[in-house]
Amino acid sequence: MGQGANRAWLGTLRAVHSFGDNVEIACADGQTRQTLEFMGEVTSIDMRWPALTWANRKLNYRFMAGEAAWILSGSEKLEDIAPFNSHIAKFSDDGVRFEGAYGPKIVSQMDYVVDALVKEPTSRRAVLTIWRENPPPSRDTPCTISVQFLLRDGYLNELVYMRSSDTWLGLPYDLFTFTMVAATVYLKLRDKGLDLRGLGRLTNIAGSRHLYQQDVEKIRAKNFLDDPGATNTVTKYPHFDPDAYVNAEALLDHLWAVARCERQNLRSKFISDLTIKETA
Repeated sequence: MGQGANRAWLGTLRAVHSFGDNVEIACADGQTRQTLEFMGEVTSIDMRWPALTWANRKLNYRFMAGEAAWILSGSEKLEDIAPFNSHIAKFSDDGVRFEGAYGPKIVSQMDYVVDALVKEPTSRRAVLTIWRENPPPSRDTPCTISVQFLLRDGYLNELVYMRSSDTWLGLPYDLFTFTMVAATVYLKLRDKGLDLRGLGRLTNIAGSRHLYQQDVEKIRAKNFLDDPGATNTVTKYPHFDPDAYVNAEALLDHLWAVARCERQNLRSKFISDLTIKETA
């Protein structure tokens, strides 16, 4: 079906670096930052390979799994996600919850999405929204507007529209998280008796796909665009098959187990061998 997260993300990184416009952008923290911005950029991956594994990117895989689990659990609480990322608390307005948490919105609309596709598998109405109308001032305004699910030829495809997407820091985690959201819908559809062939494509559309200048300098200093590092030094199990899980709850349990370093008894080895060192 196409390229996985590694190749797609690297292509997007190179495109923003090479073709992005230099703009000065006011950020949510009140700071103004020099930014390379590519408006209306589209990144598309084969959801069988959703985990970015370029060695030199040094992702926090505990957080990658934990964030997906936190969202799919429907939580908005800081205490549920803070153990996996020491920096995330600064985005909470009150130190207790997140104003723009994806979980409550996604979980509350999951049954609608599933029912729409069960009733009419070719439906174009299987859409959930994450954006809040008239959002209040906050450190945590959602970056994602909506997610659409399309069943075609037995494959579940997903289209995610984001108002803003940080190519270096955020996009690797978003590609993974939204694949897990699609997998949850897939498993619930399978439980309803739909004859499915697998996950298809995730298309991530960003109004503002960008790189902050501080990260541009880091990327250049590392010579990252030319040498991102061999993926086989990071993991042996990058392939994802939702049919390895008996239901959506089993997938959620797997993600929590990876985040909590309780991986030794996992039936599926997906992302279980990824390094767990926390890095920015």
